[in-house]
Amino acid sequence: SGSDPMWTFPTTDRRGFLCRDILMILAAGLVVRYGVGVFLTYSDDVQSWALTIANFEAGGGLYGLAGYNYAPPWGYILGFVSVIGEFFGVDVFGSRLTDALPAEQYSDWVAESLVPSLEFALMVKTVFFVSDILVGYLVYRIIMDRCDDQRKAVIGFGLWFLCPFVITAGAAQGMFDTISVLL
Repeated sequence: SGSDPMWTFPTTDRRGFLCRDILMILAAGLVVRYGVGVFLTYSDDVQSWALTIANFEAGGGLYGLAGYNYAPPWGYILGFVSVIGEFFGVDVFGSRLTDALPAEQYSDWVAESLVPSLEFALMVKTVFFVSDILVGYLVYRIIMDRCDDQRKAVIGFGLWFLCPFVITAGAAQGMFDTISVLL
């Protein structure tokens, strides 16, 4: 019929990307990601993204904030996150705990008094989760192109999408490592 066999459910032995096994891996991975994402947030990185977005929404530009040392593409991604936040009404990025301010100057490890809001943290993390899915799809396609083996491709997707490091990078730490992998 001319349609892409990777996105359809043909009657041959190739089941396509959205087969039952992939959907089960996706469901399990997303449940774990959102479970970790709700209860664990390493606030240093997520609060940095909140400050950066708030700064350029206030007209300060991407590099108008001291300590922002990332390449412009990450700023464009944060701009996209900002648009998503506006669409869904996320207007509170976090709050400052004034009782924790002394800890910032006396700690040898990163201590932050700015705590990101749950809505903002999950909004940023969702972008990372989508990136995880897209990288997993690319892993799947590479294995299908090289091996032409559905089972190996599904296993490759599962190894990527259920990898504890990949899950914690986006869900707990809030880092854009998988976006770098995707790009």
